[in-house]
Amino acid sequence: MIRSIIIENDTKQSKHLLDLLEKHFPEIEIANSCTTIPEGIKKVNEIQPDLIFLDVELPPYTGFDLLEQTRSLTYEVIFMTAHNKYAVKAIKFSALDFLEKPYSLEDLKLAIEKYKGRTSQTGSIYGRESLLENLKQPDAFKRININFKGGFESVLIENIILLESKEGDSYIVLTDGKQLISSKPLNYYTDLLSEYSFCRTHSRYLVNLNHVKKYQNVEDGGLIELTNSMEADVSRKWKEDFLSAHSKISIGKLK
Repeated sequence: MIRSIIIENDTKQSKHLLDLLEKHFPEIEIANSCTTIPEGIKKVNEIQPDLIFLDVELPPYTGFDLLEQTRSLTYEVIFMTAHNKYAVKAIKFSALDFLEKPYSLEDLKLAIEKYKGRTSQTGSIYGRESLLENLKQPDAFKRININFKGGFESVLIENIILLESKEGDSYIVLTDGKQLISSKPLNYYTDLLSEYSFCRTHSRYLVNLNHVKKYQNVEDGGLIELTNSMEADVSRKWKEDFLSAHSKISIGKLK
């Protein structure tokens, strides 16, 4: 059995989740259901669950306060949130699971299948640590967790040189020469990293503009040389966006 706790202050949402779990997931034991963070912290310490379904917004606290107070414990967490883009972004950067309200049975099934597919809870622990670290940054996140087959790696965003799409996966090249392969598509990382000086230059490439060493025009587009001597194409579709974004980065460095 999978011992779990629901921490949700909306009674309708809590009942909805409880009904879905009882009807469709007999392997999940609901050990407790809480409506406040202080109560949740107490029950997590007492029960030490395998899995927590955690609402993000529980005024005057947040679900992140519970993570901070129980960071020494080992458990998986599936967040639940509505209309909190900042929270969703922080959770995605940390490669943790979340359900965006209103969620369906299929959404819940997918989250639970991902939980069951993990061979270790170590990734969740480090994911929570990365999340808490990022939330301390006043302006922008500094780290992103990259999941790959058999594990994950927490990397500084500034150390990512290039992301390349290959057969639906994303190949991520780092300044230390490492290459990570994520099952997430390139569009996923484009949405996350567009505010961090990353720019699409091609259907295959997402480039860190701070690592662009050289650019030259070629027929129907351009060619970039990066700081690690790799090259990336610039397609005609993305050329104008790339040149505009890179000029803004260059002007910013001169200020």
